[in-house]
Amino acid sequence: MDISINPITNSPEVHINENDYNFILQQIKRRFHRKEKDPFSICKDKYGLIKSLYNSVNYLIKDQIKPSDEGKGGWGYSDKAYMNFLYGEKEASSMTDSVMTSVVAFNALKKYKKVTEYFDKTDNIVINIKEILNKASEYFLLRWNAKKGFGGTIKSYGREAEYKLVDSYRHTGWLLRVWLTDPHFHDRVIKTANYLINNFDEEDLMTEKVATEIAVYTSLQELLYVDLFQTELDFDKIKLILWQLESNIIKKYTDEIHGWTSGNNAVNGRQLYTLFTLAELIKLVKKGSPIHILLNNVYKKTFSDSSGYILDNGMTQYKNGPQDINTSCLAISVLNRKGNLDKYEKKLFQKMCEYLICKLSDIEFVNDSNHEALYSWTLSYFINDLCDYLLTNY
Repeated sequence: MDISINPITNSPEVHINENDYNFILQQIKRRFHRKEKDPFSICKDKYGLIKSLYNSVNYLIKDQIKPSDEGKGGWGYSDKAYMNFLYGEKEASSMTDSVMTSVVAFNALKKYKKVTEYFDKTDNIVINIKEILNKASEYFLLRWNAKKGFGGTIKSYGREAEYKLVDSYRHTGWLLRVWLTDPHFHDRVIKTANYLINNFDEEDLMTEKVATEIAVYTSLQELLYVDLFQTELDFDKIKLILWQLESNIIKKYTDEIHGWTSGNNAVNGRQLYTLFTLAELIKLVKKGSPIHILLNNVYKKTFSDSSGYILDNGMTQYKNGPQDINTSCLAISVLNRKGNLDKYEKKLFQKMCEYLICKLSDIEFVNDSNHEALYSWTLSYFINDLCDYLLTNY
């Protein structure tokens, strides 16, 4: 397999000056007032929120893998921190890139690009997001078999560094999510979806972490809303697969920690993977279904005042642990996607916004390589959801 691509230049930074902030801020303030019931309208410090958005985008750009490193064009540098936390140093040191993080970062930056196109009518913002997205697109193409439709990881063998694409059902699901963001990728969607459909019965998914079910479930669920694919794909089989995936997710729930986990220690992995599961599924599953009931129960045990997972203004890294910027990003996403917040939830959302703004609006914190681990994976949820809000009904 030939994986050579054109050389990738260093990632540009996002340059914002005070006038740019004020220009964008005024545009976005108008947007906030249009839909006051939306959770992000609760946030009082609009200036800090937008500054946090730009600093976060800057972090994502800088965290993209350099052309001289394996996995170029994707993301994975910051993943080593949480991999070390969950799996240990040996597992983390062998990691080069993450398809999952690359997908959520790519989609978040794509939405951010739309925000700048809508609001910045004067080209005040000096940015080249297109170049960043092009690098990521090349990364994804190298991890997709165009003939068979599967996605996977690139493995090198021998002294001559021969490369092979190793299929992964989970990564195939993530790549389908990327293809669905562009109407020009119709053929890629068909091939990738058919691979997921035709190979489902052959996969031993119960040996996989819950991220596999979530990657496939969310992508296939999105397909059902696109009438264009109804005549080209077996929607009845997709619905059956979705039901089985829901069943698997329920089975992977761990009662002892009231949630989902991954890694060597169930307690350490609980927060990241439970909040990730809630963020991805809480608005997607059918109300009243077994998985919806389970998700709601897990939500209550995670977000209640006595849960042990909330400390001051932030979500904790583990039960009764320290505040954590990454779990707080996911928690904000869960609350935002849930919607219809009650008085307690609105207050909690506002407090968590204050915590995120305190951290992310501080450029020194964001740029400091020695700060508490900041993951592109979780940060992408904050960027994605805020951009989604700014783009809704604009």
